[in-house]
Amino acid sequence: MKHAWRRWLAPPAVEGDEDKRRRAAVVNTVVLGSIAFMLIVLLGMLLGGKAPRSVLWMDVGLLAAYVLMHRLLHRGHVGLAAMGLTLIGFTGLTLINMRLGTIRTPTASIYLFIVLMAGAVFQLRGLLTAAAASSLAVLGLIQAENAGLLPRPDYSVGLMQWVTYTALFGLASFLTYQGNQVVRRALARAEAEIEQRKLVEAELSRIAITDALTGVWNRRHFEQTIGAERAKAQRHHTPLSLLLFDVDHFKALNDQFGHQAGDQVLTELARLVGRSLRDGDVLARWGGEEFAVILHHCPAADALRLAEKLRGLVAGHAFDRVGTVTASFGVAELQPDETLDAWFRRVDLALYAAKSGGRNAVRLGA
Repeated sequence: MKHAWRRWLAPPAVEGDEDKRRRAAVVNTVVLGSIAFMLIVLLGMLLGGKAPRSVLWMDVGLLAAYVLMHRLLHRGHVGLAAMGLTLIGFTGLTLINMRLGTIRTPTASIYLFIVLMAGAVFQLRGLLTAAAASSLAVLGLIQAENAGLLPRPDYSVGLMQWVTYTALFGLASFLTYQGNQVVRRALARAEAEIEQRKLVEAELSRIAITDALTGVWNRRHFEQTIGAERAKAQRHHTPLSLLLFDVDHFKALNDQFGHQAGDQVLTELARLVGRSLRDGDVLARWGGEEFAVILHHCPAADALRLAEKLRGLVAGHAFDRVGTVTASFGVAELQPDETLDAWFRRVDLALYAAKSGGRNAVRLGA
């Protein structure tokens, strides 16, 4: 029973269409508020509130119509329920005011709620239409009252006025609270979407700068970065070294064990070297089986020691499926006013010298 009431009170589930979901939530709030309002007014009448009997039956008819609109809404007819709720509320309110014989009752203020609901559901066009219709209805009622076309109003006050005002206060509070809830849910969804978009953008940025196989920087991002690092080092006169290395006899390894095994060697190699670098040093895949490392605040002597350490780590590591492999290293420290091309050429020549000298070696660029 409790769950049935929760389902009855909850807005209908709308998948995919965010605008329709919002409108459904607004219409559900208004129709529930209208049903509660009519129940309170009817209760006041039954407890002795003074009102014409015809108004009592009009209120019963409105209550039944609002329940029908709630049923339509929960069957997915959001637009039809919204339109019906607006027209029924406007027509019923006008007829009740006519029967009361005057607009000088709290009932007339309900036109304001009709205008607000129409604006929330039907946007600017609905807002303007409802405002114009309500204004004309009030004007017509004023003219009819002044012309003596309406029943003689009863200006005495009593329980019914208090009940009506109390119901209006409750309706205003309920609609305000539910409206805030709709806004909060919309903001929460928007924030969740923004966070998801940030995660996607971060992942796309990561993919754009990393090598798909090894997870280290790719060559394009490395080239974009090293120029700025070179300029910074030369401007602040801080040592900056470049290390270039590749796997010895990698083609033969691929031929013997297959490309999948070769890819696994490169992945393990990148992980092994990456764990052994200092904080701030940058490892990138230069291409094929070749890798590059930017060594910040690192003079040539320190770069040589690090390269020798890495060479020993690689040579002493047992790689899955292929056993041991070796790597050759070229090292060069950036010189004052040296161009990027000249620096790379010295590192490349140092690597070539390590290869030519028998591999599994470290050489310093002259």
